[in-house]
Amino acid sequence: MRKLILLLSLILASNIAEAQFGGQRQNRFNRQPRTSTEPTDTQKEKFKNDMKEKQQEFISKFLLKLDADEFQQEIVKITLTEYFEKLILFNQKTFERQIGKDDALKKMQDEHFADLRSLMSKSDMKKIDDLIEGKNLKELDKEERKKKKRKKRKKEEKEDSKNND
Repeated sequence: MRKLILLLSLILASNIAEAQFGGQRQNRFNRQPRTSTEPTDTQKEKFKNDMKEKQQEFISKFLLKLDADEFQQEIVKITLTEYFEKLILFNQKTFERQIGKDDALKKMQDEHFADLRSLMSKSDMKKIDDLIEGKNLKELDKEERKKKKRKKRKKEEKEDSKNND
């Protein structure tokens, strides 16, 4: 009886040890060596410039949806550009808790768009608030996808017509 209990406890202990450390041993030898994928300064600068271009394009598309005059559109454009720059700096800060970060972000948004709220109509301000929350991104993405599909179809039609000739 003692031999049986000793045997069972030995098997149980070996199974526990294998479960905890067996995978580590296997992964230690099968790992691929890590290579540094840090972007270079030129890549960082190129990425930053591309993002600024996309940001300006995004803002100009959004301004077309607003029912505002040229003066208001220019103020919205400047305000959104400044907001996105502040947002980049805000995201580089570290917070202890996510709740604190969310509260600070909401406070920053309210302060930044306070002057704009008195200038714009409620419907336009709702559109801007939706943009800040990311609700309008889906609509703009749909438009982009439609344009890409149209271009792709036209390109395929041209290729088909060339192949048939």
